[in-house]
Amino acid sequence: MATRKLRPKAGPLLVRSYFLTPVTDTALKRISDDATDVIGRIVSESAVIRAMIRYMNRYPFPWVRENLYPCIEDEIGEGTTWGRTKNS
Repeated sequence: MATRKLRPKAGPLLVRSYFLTPVTDTALKRISDDATDVIGRIVSESAVIRAMIRYMNRYPFPWVRENLYPCIEDEIGEGTTWGRTKNS
């Protein structure tokens, strides 16, 4: 029987807490569920977030600035900061 080669762990994981809107939470769960179906093993929502950050980190800084920062501006423009809307 062939043995599986294990990769070394990337190091200790840090615990972080983030606020998500219901729409964003639904999207994250959908991506996690779809990845689980495609990959064939359980993919946590944390793994999805880490993968997206690593993916963006592959690109040169000008590309990130041009493509990601407008999305961040849109997110901020939606009015949700620190888990509350600007009006509350």
